[in-house]
Amino acid sequence: MLVNGTFGTGQGTAVTYDTALVPVRAREAVSSVSANGRTTVTLTVRGLQPGRTYGAHAHTQLCGATGAAAGPHFQNQPDPVQPSVDPLHANPDNEIWLDLTTDDTGAGSARTTVAWEFTGERRAHSLVVHTMATATDPCRAGTAGSRAGCITVAS
Repeated sequence: MLVNGTFGTGQGTAVTYDTALVPVRAREAVSSVSANGRTTVTLTVRGLQPGRTYGAHAHTQLCGATGAAAGPHFQNQPDPVQPSVDPLHANPDNEIWLDLTTDDTGAGSARTTVAWEFTGERRAHSLVVHTMATATDPCRAGTAGSRAGCITVAS
């Protein structure tokens, strides 16, 4: 799967909720390959705020008019308690985490590989760009601030 797009306001493949951090006309590309019990996801961005660290995670629902539309993080082994902030479930082995720091032009990229595959209907539907790096400490694991932008990756 490969999705390329330009962030804009309202509905679309790539939606910005914070135009200071994810400006209108910023660009994104997301690719995902699942095979042999593994999944590799890559996120590349251009035109975001320079010199800033963002968290990015796969989410369960499509992007919408607000960041909440994307639902919770996609988890291979779902946490029965939502929102999930327990490091047992909210961790980079059970979720897709793509934290990145942009360069002086606002470009950045991140890649992760997990030891499981997206299958059939059990897959992420969006990738959300958050306002800060992903926390790992108990009671905050997986949190990364507000939702600054969203990319629909499956319908």
